Amino acid sequence: ETPNAAVRFQWNGQKCFGVSRTLRNGMQMVVAVPYSKIYSTMWPSVLKIIPIVIFVIIGLIIILQYLMTEICIPILNLTEASFCLSRGELNIPIVIDAENEVGLLAENSRKMAKQLSEYIEFIREQAKSEHEAKEIALNASKAKSDFLANMSHEIRTPINAVLGMDEMIIRESPNENIRRYAANIKNA
Repeated sequence: ETPNAAVRFQWNGQKCFGVSRTLRNGMQMVVAVPYSKIYSTMWPSVLKIIPIVIFVIIGLIIILQYLMTEICIPILNLTEASFCLSRGELNIPIVIDAENEVGLLAENSRKMAKQLSEYIEFIREQAKSEHEAKEIALNASKAKSDFLANMSHEIRTPINAVLGMDEMIIRESPNENIRRYAANIKNA
């Protein structure tokens, strides 16, 4: 027995669908069913399946609509918001208020954006106060340097005068005691 493919043919004036096989003795065996019989048994089944198929399609449409509105669109919006956050746009609104994991992720993204904004403001204020403190320290250092330079000049002039007079006392004083005191001043 060698199986052959299904074929369409006409027999006794009816269109048929059948399978033909060649037997060992060389004869052909044909098993055939008229189209009318196939259609008469198929249509009731098809008519039963059509409402099920329609129901399944409607169910799929409802599920897809739910997935789009509750998951896909919020995730796309959240993706766009996170892209803006990554560029430093911290004041963008994240308007997802779902009662699921996507909503929780959106709420955490809002909190993260707020904390980042507060942290950046803190850093700016810190840098500003550090800059002001640096300016104050530089001004104080300059004032100290100016004061010391001025005082050095003011102290040097009278000291030079005193040392000059001391030199004169050492050279010209007849009193030995006074010259000893003057020598002590010079050595100090």
